[in-house]
Amino acid sequence: MKNALYETETVMSASEYLTFNRAVLRRTPSYVGSYIAAYVMFALIAVICIWKLSPWALFVPGIAMVLFPFIQNAQIKRRVKQAWKTNRTIQNLKTHLTFYDDGYVGTNTAETLEVRYDKLWRIYETPTNLYLMLGETQGTNVIKANCTPELIAFLQEKKAAIESRAAK
Repeated sequence: MKNALYETETVMSASEYLTFNRAVLRRTPSYVGSYIAAYVMFALIAVICIWKLSPWALFVPGIAMVLFPFIQNAQIKRRVKQAWKTNRTIQNLKTHLTFYDDGYVGTNTAETLEVRYDKLWRIYETPTNLYLMLGETQGTNVIKANCTPELIAFLQEKKAAIESRAAK
C-alpha cells in the first residue's frame, strides 16, 4: 500500500456496536431462515385453525405473527448488550482508518489491521454506515458521517466490484 487516498475515524460506541450487529445479523442465512421458519409455522397453525376450529381461533397465531419481530429484536438487543458489557476491549474503541488503492489499514490501541479489498467478503451499506466485512460476522465499521463524499463514493465502487466478483 503506497499513498493514502482517504482517512476517517470510527468510535465503537454501544449504539454503533448494536447497529453493526443488527445490520450484519439481518443478512445472515440463519437469521433469515428463522424468520421464514417462524412464519411458515404461523401459516400452518392458521390453516389448522381455519380447518378444525373457528376463524376466531386465528386470533392467537395472528397476534404471534405481529409480535414475533418485536420479540426477535428485543432478544437481539439483549444479547448484543450482554456481549458489549463483557468485551471491554472494544468499548469506545477509536479506530483510525486509512484507505489506499488496494486496501485499507485500521489502527487502534488493540491492533493494526491491514486488509486488501480483494480479500473482503462483502461490503454492506446502510443509510448511516458501511461495513467492510472480512467474513459473515466480522468486519470494520465505517461511519458515513465521519467520511467525505469522495470516500463514500470510493467505498461504494469497491462494494460494486465485490458484488460483481461474488456474482461470477
